[in-house]
Amino acid sequence: MRGKIGQLKINIAAHHVDRSETTQLLFDFARAEFYSTNELAIDISEGIFQEFDMHGVPAKLVRRDPETQVVITRENAIRSNWRDKLSSWNDYWPFVIDLFLEDEEEDIILVAPKGKPKKQFTELLNGINELCEIGVAIR
Repeated sequence: MRGKIGQLKINIAAHHVDRSETTQLLFDFARAEFYSTNELAIDISEGIFQEFDMHGVPAKLVRRDPETQVVITRENAIRSNWRDKLSSWNDYWPFVIDLFLEDEEEDIILVAPKGKPKKQFTELLNGINELCEIGVAIR
């Protein structure tokens, strides 16, 4: 993906006319099979997003821009001490991380959206940078 994308949401739920548990399990199996046999699932490194929300794609299979697109692992997120090191102004990303912890995924990618107005982008990027500095986010 490259250029202006706008809002993008990739989710784990099967959007199918038959929304049964069996259908979801079939989608889950197909997704796991696909990701186990591929080295790359998606390249978002040149995307100019206004919003980005992705679930169900392992971070190790995503090509990304490490300056604006970072990984949070479940292991890093559940460590209790990183929140004590955050600045008081950095409250958006901890909220996103809390939502991530409610799911069963192993990792999530946080994206500072280059498509937002400059002030918003800079604030979100500063928040990501702080998460990297304290060791909870991985470039």
